[in-house]
Amino acid sequence: MNAIPIPIGEATDPGPHAKPEGATALQWPSLLALLRHMRTSPVNLGRMVSVGLAYVRARALRPGLEQQLRGSTLLGVVLQRGTEAFTPLVRELADRRLSLSRRFEVFAHSVLGTEQMLSAAALRELHQGRRVVLLSHEDCQIDLGPNEYSMEEGLWSVTLRGAQGVRLSSVSFSVLPGQRLMLGCVQGPKLSEALALDEIRRATHAFHGLRPPHVVLAVLKVLARLAGQQLLGVDLHVKARLRRRLLRSSYHFDYRAFWGEQGGTLNADGHWVLPLDDGGQRLLSEVPSKKRSMYRRRNELLASLPLRLQPHLAPSLSLALERAAA
Repeated sequence: MNAIPIPIGEATDPGPHAKPEGATALQWPSLLALLRHMRTSPVNLGRMVSVGLAYVRARALRPGLEQQLRGSTLLGVVLQRGTEAFTPLVRELADRRLSLSRRFEVFAHSVLGTEQMLSAAALRELHQGRRVVLLSHEDCQIDLGPNEYSMEEGLWSVTLRGAQGVRLSSVSFSVLPGQRLMLGCVQGPKLSEALALDEIRRATHAFHGLRPPHVVLAVLKVLARLAGQQLLGVDLHVKARLRRRLLRSSYHFDYRAFWGEQGGTLNADGHWVLPLDDGGQRLLSEVPSKKRSMYRRRNELLASLPLRLQPHLAPSLSLALERAAA
């Protein structure tokens, strides 16, 4: 399959916020621009006050963040999202319980930690405004880049796309202090995508019975394992951008069931600790004979992921892969 060029996404107002190479200062949008970007109604006094207070208090934290991210390649990539790139700092990021100072810390770790995972070629792709195609398989591709939706749910995302670039599943992530990779949102296709259902069926067949979210999670497990990071899934009740009305709806994604299917356990911090092994692999002796061929191909695919991802990984991760294979 020829890789489909996927742009990073439209910046809401990129001009004043784009960071040229070598620049270190963050050009913050105005408070009014942030409130407009968040579609804050004048009658929503609570949000206006909370965002305004965070905006003022953030001034004391800005120099430290700029110092941490000085010379970062990926900071400029994040800032291509314009005003959206600043919303995690003044409202929520990954876990809605994080304080303002902790959000600044997670923001910096997410930029620098992701930068340390990727090869120089992958960083160039991102800097040029393209998402990195980590894997192509039949008519599908898996790419990595800035979160195309709400960056409050994680600065980055790994996305599985079908033919013509149709998004089938996307998982956002943040890098937390202490070598932890936090998965913040599992996003399916747009309901308006008429091709989505057929594409999901084709992708599930192409990946030998693995559903799109499980395929994306398998890639993230490889990245976490090679980077020596613990993999966490956010619990629905602490995730950023929680839409409380969806808790009463039958249409919201069941995070607890999904993390549980992956063998995750809920820890005291309200995060699901996910195992890093290839959970989709099955012993062929445990599989009905008529399905063994499919499961054998699935096992081979999952086992091949580290080597297929290697060209896009930083030398330190490639070294970890070589040691594991020795």
